Order: sequence, then C-alpha cells, then structure tokens
Amino acid sequence: MKAALTGPTGNEEAESQQFCTNLWKKIESTLFPNMSQEQALDVYRQTVANDWSAEGAEAFRSIKYIVDREIEGCPSAAQLKALFLHGPWNMIHISGIGNELHRLNEYTNTVSYIFYKALEKLQTMGQEGEDAIRIIFTRVNLRDFRYREDGGSGTDIVEVSSVFQQ
Repeated sequence: MKAALTGPTGNEEAESQQFCTNLWKKIESTLFPNMSQEQALDVYRQTVANDWSAEGAEAFRSIKYIVDREIEGCPSAAQLKALFLHGPWNMIHISGIGNELHRLNEYTNTVSYIFYKALEKLQTMGQEGEDAIRIIFTRVNLRDFRYREDGGSGTDIVEVSSVFQQ
C-alpha cells in the first residue's frame, strides 16, 4: 500500500524547509554567479519579459542538472513533499529568482521540471503521487504545466502529469 501524502512533523518540518531553501539557493547561484546581493537586486529591478534565448536555455540546462542531483539524492519523502506543501510559489521570491526566471522565459519550465522530478522520485519511494497533484492544484493552477526538455521554445514538451503514465 502506498503512503498518503501528509505534511512533515517535528524535525522533518525544519529539514523539509531547509531542503526547499537549499534547492532555491543553488538555483540562485546558477542564475547569478559571482553577484553580490545588491548586484542581484539590480538585475531583478531591470527585469523585462523577453522571448526564448540561448541564455535562457543554458540557464535551464544548469537548473535541470541541479534539480536532478538534489532530488535524486534526497533521502526523505518528507523533504520532497515539502516542495508541494510549501511550494516554489513561496520560495521563488527569495532574492528575486522568479523575476530572473521570467526574464529568461524559464519560470514555467523550472517549476514544472521540479514538480515532475519530485513526483517521479516520490513514486520510486512508493509514495502516493496523486495526492501531490491535488496539492499542486489547490496551491497554484498547474493543470497545464509542462516543461521543454531543452528549455526556451524547444519542441520536446513533457507534461507534469505524464509521470503517472510511466
């Protein structure tokens, strides 16, 4: 029987929050290498929407590498569940990561990829993924979320919900 998706308790809560924060800080360091906090804030203030770019695709490939490594190495289902319970929509505002992802046109790709990989890992741990999908739908509208394998406007599109068809 698969375990139901419930929130972490006790120390798991702190560890789960730390897992989410660490993941976003690693993504932040990929987006803003060698930048001080003030320099990064200047970039956020100058954020404008743009079309797909090689810069965005390169950033997304780097983010995928981080997400793959962090989620694959995550030993705790509670930490993965925290991604759904607390979600990137709360963490994305740390140091303006969301603004930079929007500027690069990679916000949807990044959030979708994180959820896809976390769902995939939860399934390999024997956890109930459908509960995670319900949490996603109640927190933010991700019914149509998908990511592009190569970022930007690549043609290899993966639906987040396709993890259940594997």
